[in-house]
Amino acid sequence: MGSDAGGVDEVPVHLLLTVILAPMFPVSVITAGYVAYVSWKRRDYAFLVGGVACVALAAVRNVFVGAVAAAAVTVFYYFTRRRRPEGVEALLCVAAALSLAATYFMRGAWGLPEYVAGFRAWWSGSPGQSSLIPAHFVLALTSLSLAYTAQLRSAEGRWGGVAAYLKENPGAVPVIAFMVLLVFAAALLAAGFEGSANKAAELAYYFLVAGVVLQLYAAVREGGEEG
Repeated sequence: MGSDAGGVDEVPVHLLLTVILAPMFPVSVITAGYVAYVSWKRRDYAFLVGGVACVALAAVRNVFVGAVAAAAVTVFYYFTRRRRPEGVEALLCVAAALSLAATYFMRGAWGLPEYVAGFRAWWSGSPGQSSLIPAHFVLALTSLSLAYTAQLRSAEGRWGGVAAYLKENPGAVPVIAFMVLLVFAAALLAAGFEGSANKAAELAYYFLVAGVVLQLYAAVREGGEEG
């Protein structure tokens, strides 16, 4: 994966994913580690240190501090490159800001076990469980799909058609997730699990919002290119 005509670059994209995935620590180590790897390959040692520092701060302090560090390194990246986020990067910047806000308020989600426990408690309808964790879950999965479909390379045959479709329709993945969850909710309701059906439907609507936002972005982008 590398920079393409749309301005997508591994370092800022994966730094932003590190911010977004922070409450899922140590899953966020994968994206921060990739930043360190790409920086090492490019001999860009400032960001090699930045990627390692984000992981270290998250492990020693807490995930919110690590996420703030990743956001700071991202800002430093754009400052030193003298450019601003474009296209997918701009969308991921918005997602990172939303994730930072959610991470701050998700006091108990300081790692994957707590995150999963919080999600299960929300799904089961335990009192006092907010919708921040499922909302963040949808935000994280949508951001991952957006980042990686934007970096898909052209290919021959069927996979080439899939890659082209996903790049032209960034909201396709969350919309598909919405449809699958809605069918799942209907099946749960038919089986008599009304509470789980309501939760599946709620999660589906989060994905629908994400898909609609991304498709609106694609429509505006296409209109700008035609103009």
